[in-house]
Amino acid sequence: MANRFALGLLIGTRRSSNEEFFIQESELFSIGPSFRYFLANSKEGGAFLQSSVLYTRFYDRNAFIVTQSPVDQVLKGKGVGTAFGLGYAYVFKDLLILEIAFNYTYSWLSGQNIDQITNVSKDENFKRSSFSFSFGLGILIGGNSK
Repeated sequence: MANRFALGLLIGTRRSSNEEFFIQESELFSIGPSFRYFLANSKEGGAFLQSSVLYTRFYDRNAFIVTQSPVDQVLKGKGVGTAFGLGYAYVFKDLLILEIAFNYTYSWLSGQNIDQITNVSKDENFKRSSFSFSFGLGILIGGNSK
């Protein structure tokens, strides 16, 4: 039963940008330990449940560009979050893992909001959640089942 559990490291990054009538930029970086429980006791992998505790840093910028120089509103900060997922992993030659997963992430964040429209800078606390799909490769370290 002990070989159904796995411990790993979850690292995620996301960046988006849009420049039409508004400039919208967003960056996010998350890192933390990942705990998995495999639903079947199989050497080839299988379906798993995953949970993680994450440290997150973020940057968001919104700017109105109809004027000569853009009027910015910037939000940047850090926080903690949790991630829960359901996925499937396939193990090749007891070393490489190919996996897909659906994840739900919920974060408690604290940051500084700099608003050039009103020329005010203030600290804010807020929450963010997201659903995502991930696809990746992994390497097994330790835990030889022979």
